[in-house]
Amino acid sequence: MVSHRYLAKKKLRTLKNYSKLWKVVYRYVKRPRRKMVEVNVEKLNYLTREGDIAVVPGVVLGGGKIDHKITVVAVSFTKGSLKKLEEAGCKYIYMWELDEPPRGPNIKLII
Repeated sequence: MVSHRYLAKKKLRTLKNYSKLWKVVYRYVKRPRRKMVEVNVEKLNYLTREGDIAVVPGVVLGGGKIDHKITVVAVSFTKGSLKKLEEAGCKYIYMWELDEPPRGPNIKLII
C-alpha cells in the first residue's frame, strides 16, 4: 500500500514550479516523518476566516472545533478531524488529489 505522504511528495514535485508557496510546502512534506507538521482543527479555526484555503503540509488532527466554512488541503486527516470538518460544512482535499494548485489571496500556509 502506498502512503498518503509518498503520493503527496510525488504530486508536489510537479506543483512546486507554480509558486514559492508550493516550494515551501514541498520542503515541509519531504522532511523526516518525526518532524511532520501536525495541526489541530482548533488552530485552523483560530488562524483562518470564512472562505479561506488552509494548506497544511502534514496531518490535520481532531482537537478542538471549527465554526466557519473553509477549504483544507493537507497530506492526511484523522477520522476525528474529518468528522469535525464535515459537521462545520468545510471542504477537505488530500494533497495528492490536486490537479492544479489553488490560487488567490486567501490561501494560508498553516504550520
